[in-house]
Amino acid sequence: MSDLNSTKTAQNEQIEQVVLLCSGDKCALASQNIPYIVKNIAPKTIFVITAAKNFGLLQNIKEKTPNLQLVNEDTMYEGLNFSSIKALADEVYGEGQKRTGWYFQQFLKMAWAFNPLCAQKYLVWDCDTFPLQKICLNWNDKTIFNIKSEVNTAYFDTLEAILGIKKQIAGSFISEFMYFEQKIMQEIVLQIENNANKNSGEAKLSFFQIILNAVKQNGSPKAGFSEFETYGSYLFANYPQKMTFTSIPTMRNGANYCGMKPKKWQIWYIGRNHVTASFESWSKPHKLRVLCFNLFSWFFWLVKS
Repeated sequence: MSDLNSTKTAQNEQIEQVVLLCSGDKCALASQNIPYIVKNIAPKTIFVITAAKNFGLLQNIKEKTPNLQLVNEDTMYEGLNFSSIKALADEVYGEGQKRTGWYFQQFLKMAWAFNPLCAQKYLVWDCDTFPLQKICLNWNDKTIFNIKSEVNTAYFDTLEAILGIKKQIAGSFISEFMYFEQKIMQEIVLQIENNANKNSGEAKLSFFQIILNAVKQNGSPKAGFSEFETYGSYLFANYPQKMTFTSIPTMRNGANYCGMKPKKWQIWYIGRNHVTASFESWSKPHKLRVLCFNLFSWFFWLVKS
């Protein structure tokens, strides 16, 4: 495996663009995170895809970040918007379901490949994940994939239904980030649509309609699709020469120690032993633990600085 944050042995290329998907409740955290993305990833451009109503919440960080652009999630791709995905998800899970945002953000990552602003490669990065060290994403002209251990069989039931591909590796492609190649993502989307529509005399379905129809047919009780598992598996099945793998130290439960408003000394301390730290809203921080970690990390930060 390659070393994702080794600058001595890996050949890194400048990241053309970072794409963040941001819901309204994550705008404050994303604003805090973006300077870390600028420092440790250094992309030429950062695109934040979010609802137009959230633009004001990101205005301050936009003014401080010249290469940051905001994109309206509801007008980015024809027929793809929150309302259309909600209607489709209601058919799968019933009204009152809470899966709309989960699917919508995945489809937006895929649809970005067709946007005129999309680069030949684009790095999708979770807006609640802070890059704490310099990160390399290429190794001898191969894209580095950060492999995890999570396995959800429903993802692969859908993958086989829409692309005829089975699970390809023992681990999981699900990560806090993924470096996509535009042409390959376009190829995936078009193949999904061609597979479903080639024998259909009815109106042509969009890739997101096809995916949610497959989820419904498979009867997935929870999340039934992963864009990262789909892209990684497709690439491994068709272009394995483009891939290499690593596993880096990441902290997913950062909010358990810092809450949802991490201090700079807390982030600094975590970054001594982790390449990234995520602050996810499902975390349940304990007040005493957060207080103790805050004091502990502040003390070490003060000594080192």
